[in-house]
Amino acid sequence: MLKNRQTVRMKGDEGGFTLIELLVVFTIIGLIAALSMPALKGFGQGNLVNNVVRQLTDDISLARSRAISDRCTVYVLFVSTNIYWERNQFQTRLNGAAMMLPAIERQRFIQSSRQLWTNLAQQQYTAYAVYASRTVGDQPSQQKPRYLTEWKSLPDGVMFHPYKMTNNVTRDYWINEKKRQRPVGVTNWIETPLLQIKCRFPNAKGPEMSMPCIAFNHKGELVFPWLEPGSEKPELLSLPSSCDYEVLPIVKASGFYEAPGNLVEITPLAALDKPPLMRIRIDGKTGKVTALQDELREDF
Repeated sequence: MLKNRQTVRMKGDEGGFTLIELLVVFTIIGLIAALSMPALKGFGQGNLVNNVVRQLTDDISLARSRAISDRCTVYVLFVSTNIYWERNQFQTRLNGAAMMLPAIERQRFIQSSRQLWTNLAQQQYTAYAVYASRTVGDQPSQQKPRYLTEWKSLPDGVMFHPYKMTNNVTRDYWINEKKRQRPVGVTNWIETPLLQIKCRFPNAKGPEMSMPCIAFNHKGELVFPWLEPGSEKPELLSLPSSCDYEVLPIVKASGFYEAPGNLVEITPLAALDKPPLMRIRIDGKTGKVTALQDELREDF
């Protein structure tokens, strides 16, 4: 009996841990966790980049393929602060658009359009959609615009650079910026702002609004619409041979809104002065979409 008790006591002593041993183990775990944090942070950012690239690549490629198959110009529209500046006129224009519909459809159309406008007002610089100004088989004088996708938004925490979506760009400025040869070593993270087109917003039966966009013609080439004052049909400008691509810079920032009709407040604002998280590069001829990050700046 004594021998058995001693055996049990010896096994119990062997199975325990001292306080020093526990502290050593916890210290090692803490060091491993600290060393792995940067890698985990990079892993999360890598997932964000991959999600943005996959989403934009699919939608931009869809726009190009539909332009070729439908033999028409297809646009990728972006929601900018136009939705804020033109908010007072939107309701009047919406009522006017509703009058073109049968009386039984008007109220539902107005309510659904206002709700969609409210949602998009909170997605300035992040929302976009693929849009065609006509449907296959339309007569030139009876075109029926349509949205080829629903309105989509970039993943949380990223947005298109606001300067890219500005609306104070003249044709001459755009062409000069596209042709200008930049000195070696001079960084221009943003490139030239996008031109705009008048389109139906926020749905195919809504009133017209000017929206920044990129566009593909029936050959699948990247073109840019320029609407002369007083003209109804935009002129499609081709990219100069010295600049056969377009860039969509994505910054790591978010927009916050006190109310749906308020102008977006960007946080952190300092992100706009830093190199973007990535740049989506679109080849002017092939429409190929490529994601470029900081270390790939020499590709420009």
